[in-house]
Amino acid sequence: MKVLLINPPFPLESRYGKGLAKIGAILPSLGLGYIAAVLEQQGHDVKILDSPALDLGITDTVENVVKQRPDVVGVTCLTSNFSRCLVLAKEIKDRLDTEIMFGGPHPTLFPEQVIDNDYIDYVIIGEGEITTSELVETLESGGKLDKVKGIAYKDGGHMLANEYRSRIEDLDSLPFPARHLMPLKRYRPAPNEFKRLPMMTMITSRGCPYSCTFCCARRMWEQRYRQRSVDNAIEEIKFLVNEYGVRDISFFDELWGLRKSWINEFCDRLIDENLDVVWSCYARADIISRTPREVLNKMKKAGCWHLFFGFESGNQDLLENIKKGITLQQIRDAVMKTKGAGIEIMANFMLALPGETPEKAMETINFAIELDPEIAKFNVTVPHPGTDLYEEIIGGKWGSLEGEKDKYTGYFPVFIPNGYKGVNEVEKIKRMAYRKFYLRPSYILQRMLRIRSYEDFVRHARGFLGIVRI
Repeated sequence: MKVLLINPPFPLESRYGKGLAKIGAILPSLGLGYIAAVLEQQGHDVKILDSPALDLGITDTVENVVKQRPDVVGVTCLTSNFSRCLVLAKEIKDRLDTEIMFGGPHPTLFPEQVIDNDYIDYVIIGEGEITTSELVETLESGGKLDKVKGIAYKDGGHMLANEYRSRIEDLDSLPFPARHLMPLKRYRPAPNEFKRLPMMTMITSRGCPYSCTFCCARRMWEQRYRQRSVDNAIEEIKFLVNEYGVRDISFFDELWGLRKSWINEFCDRLIDENLDVVWSCYARADIISRTPREVLNKMKKAGCWHLFFGFESGNQDLLENIKKGITLQQIRDAVMKTKGAGIEIMANFMLALPGETPEKAMETINFAIELDPEIAKFNVTVPHPGTDLYEEIIGGKWGSLEGEKDKYTGYFPVFIPNGYKGVNEVEKIKRMAYRKFYLRPSYILQRMLRIRSYEDFVRHARGFLGIVRI
């Protein structure tokens, strides 16, 4: 069958706001890449249409779909772009007789809401690779839909949801994402996401065993952690280096390297392979605070230049409110160990947390300055539907929700804690956080002294201009 997988239109200003739109990341959808690769293995004619990368609006995207005339259209969507996805699906249906399936976090969490639209035929619930493949095979053969696990669909106007599909246990069984179907030259990382170009994203695991109330990962992936083998991960890195000349890899695992034995083996292999590649990943403060120094030193030797931490707050009570499961001392210890290994730090903080006041937000800003990471992000709290935090808030706890769900990106105030007067006060705190952290003379001098190449200069300049626009 002819299958077209769509990363739907999502204008950069709508995603990041006017200040950061010019430097915001445009990155490939690894989820669509994995699904496309499995469909190709099954012999289907697959294309990926990445509308944000190609700067396509809804009208241009629909015209592209009509020209290709696929048998099946697959759309991935988040809560923040769900309304655009609905418009896209309706306009495609109005022009073309094709089957439309929705997948991704929002459809997985709310299949009934999604399938309750006349122009959506199927919802993929959970991981999409095997489910999408079986659905397409069933549509091609005219088989029975009730045999396909993990989908919701309509029958006589009524929604039916089939038996749940277990998450994929052997991640090594999946082919590498079909990057050859993506417009690779149109992607760009944010200035803080790369050290060298070209940069490529990758994942080595799925899931997270922790219980942060603001995160839907445990409902999307289950509260389990599955990891690819070291051999399989190294094979993909070698493929990216040899096929695309990649010099920098950003691991987008929700939690990279949970097991120390895996980290040690992975780093040993990278060192032995002598690949000219650097890399970065996501980490937790409590894990790194317990990690032996020699492991961090080995990560540095293997090319790790940057760890991304979700510190979230400089107030312990606020961390408890979101069940983060870390302490301020663990954060300090993680920063000390990471800096001691010569690895840079990107620290994420959340403003307008449940229970926060402007005074407590200042504790977070001052804590960020105390830690002095190379990069600090100050996102505003988004209670995503499907999370414990969202349920708490709509149940009358913590504060109120403001605005439309297409603002649920982390860059716009949509949750106003009881300790704040309104949206404007949250915006004011966010601007203050960026200016107090980044416009310190000591910080500016420190960053200037670290410039070693033209690439360093360009990414620092782009980052500074983005901060000024906030």
